[in-house]
Amino acid sequence: MKMRDRLDAGEQSGAVYLIPCQNCPRHYKGQTGRRLSSRIFEEKRAVRRGVPLSQVATHRLEEDHEFDFVSTRILERAGNRVRQELLEAWRSDTNFIDRHTEVPQCYHALRSRSQVARLISPPRSNASATPWKTGESGNVDQTQSRTYPSKSTPPTPIKVHRLLHSNSL
Repeated sequence: MKMRDRLDAGEQSGAVYLIPCQNCPRHYKGQTGRRLSSRIFEEKRAVRRGVPLSQVATHRLEEDHEFDFVSTRILERAGNRVRQELLEAWRSDTNFIDRHTEVPQCYHALRSRSQVARLISPPRSNASATPWKTGESGNVDQTQSRTYPSKSTPPTPIKVHRLLHSNSL
């Protein structure tokens, strides 16, 4: 069986991504169905031109801050637009400068439990955890696996995690 080389993060499509601000703790989160490198190029161009509809350019103009485009990373991968929007809303917090869909209040407790579970569970190794840099290989160690609770335990945020990462959306 012939293994294919992993794509660099910039060559991947269908992603929810994060661009950190160099001068403050805020960051921009976006989504794209196209290659990430194409979307980052558009964000850089919007900043250069001062496009008022671009949240990245607006933050740059109003706050005189720079974005660290080299440290752009993929938060989640999603195969379709609905799933991208769901993941983008789920991963939003107060430090995001972009316009986003707010998660209904009834899901906030689940999101909090999910974040706690993410903190105490072992890190998952994937290509999206590495910053996007030109020429960086996206090779991933896939020897780690996640342990899920048995079916006798009450529902947990893991079920939401499975829903978000299933192919059913």
